[in-house]
Amino acid sequence: MKYIFALFAALWLLTGCTSSKCEQKNNAAAIPAMQNRLLLPPVIYAVPGVECNIYFSNIFLCINQDNFVFDVDCAKGSNGLRRWFFTPGEKDAGEYPLTINVYNDNGLVASGKTYIKVSPADSGKDKAISILVIGDSLTNGTVYPSQLLKLTKAPGNPKLTMIGSHQGDGRKPVKGGVAHEGYPGWTWGAFLTRFNDEKLCKTPRQKFYAKSKFLTSKNGKAIFDLQQYLDKYNGGKQPDFITIQLGVNDVFNAKDNNQQKVIAAIEKNMDTMIANIRKAAPNAVLGVGLVTSGAWQDAFGANYKSGQTAWQYRKNVFALNRRMIEKFSGYQEKKLILIPANVNLDCENNFPAVSAEANARNVRNLLRQSNGVHPDVTGYKQMGDSFYAWLKYCLNTQK
Repeated sequence: MKYIFALFAALWLLTGCTSSKCEQKNNAAAIPAMQNRLLLPPVIYAVPGVECNIYFSNIFLCINQDNFVFDVDCAKGSNGLRRWFFTPGEKDAGEYPLTINVYNDNGLVASGKTYIKVSPADSGKDKAISILVIGDSLTNGTVYPSQLLKLTKAPGNPKLTMIGSHQGDGRKPVKGGVAHEGYPGWTWGAFLTRFNDEKLCKTPRQKFYAKSKFLTSKNGKAIFDLQQYLDKYNGGKQPDFITIQLGVNDVFNAKDNNQQKVIAAIEKNMDTMIANIRKAAPNAVLGVGLVTSGAWQDAFGANYKSGQTAWQYRKNVFALNRRMIEKFSGYQEKKLILIPANVNLDCENNFPAVSAEANARNVRNLLRQSNGVHPDVTGYKQMGDSFYAWLKYCLNTQK
């Protein structure tokens, strides 16, 4: 028997598998996989007087973030339990490196770096500018475009004119007010292909959805012609800024086994749309928004029954955002700048919620989220804050 014990002891010593060494070895092997779950945009924009956030659930892909510690190293802001947050003052204009280290019980599992760029409060002061805001239902809700317009009304800001065919649900814009091209359910591809006959529409809402305003008919075919749109809605002039907030509907139904194929198709539509926009607006600063995360599973169950999970949607969003960051961070065109509105959105507290009974046998009311991908007003305003900070950065740097 003693020879058997000696044999096991020898094997144990040869492998060096003490408990601490095994933990270190296993953790080292896990780091590359966990590292891929941390996704920070290269730059996060901020402006004095407006809160800037990095919500950890939006930048680290995990089932339960309570199993991790997020250690933020930055000269500015505060490291909270679920977010880093910072409201700059006027003297804070400048650039600040920010590093996030992610730990679990075994130690460091991921590390990433970004930069917080705070633009001067008076960036673009009194400058007359125009903007075309393009998107899906998040844009059609009109709250974040309205927040953007509202913030520019304060002293020290540009004189902003919004270009668009409607101000939400097809309602005609008012001069000097909010306007955009936001359509519920639309994708990058919809703006390139949707061209139904408006004469066949039976309701105003059907007519609203009928066709992309950027398309026109030529030789019996629908072609993307931004100039004809600008002729109709902006006196033929190209806008100074164009933002595109799409991707929710493009990637929503992807599964693990076809995710990359879906993203490749989205990327192709991105390239086509951006190239066509550039034909009529070569000098416009183009902002492409990273895709926003959604609410928790109660909301997905309420909206989609058993058709989609919050976890699958988050995986899809992370994968698409990763590709967008890779693609546009090294983009040769200096006038295409990512808008990282996704990191600033509180997906835990700023989505719609309703009071509901715990279950059929327990009438105690609980507050449950009720919308999977659409924030409430507070969440939309956070998006508007991000668009505003991005715009101020562009005004400060794009001379």
